[in-house]
Amino acid sequence: MLNPAPKYNQITMFGEWMPHDALFTMLNFPPIRTRDIVIDDRNQRWIVKQIRKTEKLGYVIEYNAQCSLISHDDQIYELEKDTLQIALAVLQTDVVQAAEQQTVYAVVKQLLDSYWYESSQGDTALAVQWVSSLKRIIGTFTTTTTATIENYNMPAMFHSYGSAINLSMWSVFINRLVATKQTITSIANSGSNIVITFNSNLLYDLEAGDEIELWGPMDAV
Repeated sequence: MLNPAPKYNQITMFGEWMPHDALFTMLNFPPIRTRDIVIDDRNQRWIVKQIRKTEKLGYVIEYNAQCSLISHDDQIYELEKDTLQIALAVLQTDVVQAAEQQTVYAVVKQLLDSYWYESSQGDTALAVQWVSSLKRIIGTFTTTTTATIENYNMPAMFHSYGSAINLSMWSVFINRLVATKQTITSIANSGSNIVITFNSNLLYDLEAGDEIELWGPMDAV
């Protein structure tokens, strides 16, 4: 649990404490080390600065860590997007497109290791279609809970009655931060557009000027 406003006696065991620091409390597993990165439920990144352990009979039972908020313009926020960008670039080369279907399928798994690969149970046609339709499109703010990708639709094999069959086939970014699948209610075709609907797990409202990106299988309409 991340606590941005710990009690005074909790702060004093760490010494210096900055305004953008927070106390991270967790049980003994997994083990935590200094300079580890913690991601909170708003997809903000925190770096572990100091750790204090609570032990009983020589065994660690709890960690208390001082964490500092990482600036949103830090490159660490780009890591997930960079992985997808590399996959997109490699999979769209002539070499990969000309390869056998099973080779394309293997490349997709190696680069992205996505949940949808495992759940597709060897559906090569699905993987090849996913690769050939993979795009990165910037959308627009619509309401506090919805964003629109204009002039694109999901291909038929990736939706049922207009709604995405498996949200794990898409990645959504809001102002360069990944939106977890738990924050998304639906991704659905709506006329000649795709509408992304978020739920209360997002913990904040979308605003005009927010940059919303959708990665996944899409066709221009």
